[in-house]
Amino acid sequence: PANYSFNRGDAHIIAMRDIIFTEVDNPSIYQTGFTDEQLAWLEADLANVSKDKLIILCVHIQIYNNSRESLQAALKILNKFSNVHILSGHWHRNRNYEHSVEGSSHTNIYEHNISAVCGSWWSSNIAGDGAPNGYKIFEIEGNQIVNWYFQGIPDGMDNKNYQMRLYRGN
Repeated sequence: PANYSFNRGDAHIIAMRDIIFTEVDNPSIYQTGFTDEQLAWLEADLANVSKDKLIILCVHIQIYNNSRESLQAALKILNKFSNVHILSGHWHRNRNYEHSVEGSSHTNIYEHNISAVCGSWWSSNIAGDGAPNGYKIFEIEGNQIVNWYFQGIPDGMDNKNYQMRLYRGN
């Protein structure tokens, strides 16, 4: 299914398609967001989840810096929980973002936009922000993400402590 969820320990993990294809014959024409049916599904799914569970929402396109109404509606649903992390991609660079939710004085939602394993637009061994090709590892204890780090994959960049490589200009 395009949208599903499962529990792993004290974490409730949700995967949702946040791409709405606007032309049936052309998959390159789309917008980011959720349908009304998806928002109803999300609300029904979370109705059976304890408020103290860690919630992890996995989507393709980043949610931050997007004011589309359906994305804001999803954030309002998620903000009822005490600890929410969003894992997104699409941008080919890394960025962390703490959401503010319209009409709320607090937020419990932290987004991790994770660069693509293929690097900057499928043609490099680094991402758009200079990080090596790779992925993020999240360490979870109970209902908390206690640590996360980026794991590079090219030779020489494939250990937890690698940060960057510099070259002399001449």
